[in-house]
Amino acid sequence: MFGGGRFEANPILFIIPVVLYVFGTVCINVLVAWGAAHPGIAIGRMVMILMPAFVLSGAVLSRSLFPPLAIQIGDFFPFVWMYKFLRTMGLRGAPLQEMLPELGSMLLYVGVLSLLVIARALWEKQKLAKQTAGTASEKGLPHPVVPASTTGGGLSMQGAPSAPMHEPIKG
Repeated sequence: MFGGGRFEANPILFIIPVVLYVFGTVCINVLVAWGAAHPGIAIGRMVMILMPAFVLSGAVLSRSLFPPLAIQIGDFFPFVWMYKFLRTMGLRGAPLQEMLPELGSMLLYVGVLSLLVIARALWEKQKLAKQTAGTASEKGLPHPVVPASTTGGGLSMQGAPSAPMHEPIKG
C-alpha cells in the first residue's frame, strides 16, 4: 500500500520497466535537445515532447477513446509505455511472464533510441573533426592542434610547456 492505493506487482521486477522508461526518456530528450544554444531552448523542446506524451499516455483520458492514429503516435513516447506497465503490472497484478512481449518491444524501442543517440554523437564528432582539420589547413599547419598528455600527468598543447593538472595556477 502506497498512500492508500494498491500496488500488486513485485517491486523488484517492476524496476525493469522503470529503468527502461528512464533510459528511453533520457535518450529521446537528448535527441530533441541536442543542438540547443542554451537550457531555455532545450527545456522548450522537451516540453513539446513531454506534454503530448502525458496526454496520449492515458493518464488524463482513457486511450480507448482516442482515434487509432493518436494511439499509434502515442506509442512513440516512453511515458505511454510506462503507463501500460503501471496499469497492467502495478495495478492489475499481471505477472512478468505476461508482460514479456511488451517488455521486449520496449527494449527494442529503447535500443533504437540508444542507437540514434550514438549515431548523432558520432556524426557530431566527425563534423567537429572536419572543422578542426579545416581550420588547421587554413593556418598552414600539417595537422590539427589537440591536447596531448605528458609524462608528468598534465596537459600541453603541441609545442607548449606542460602544466601539471594537480598544481594550482599561481599568479
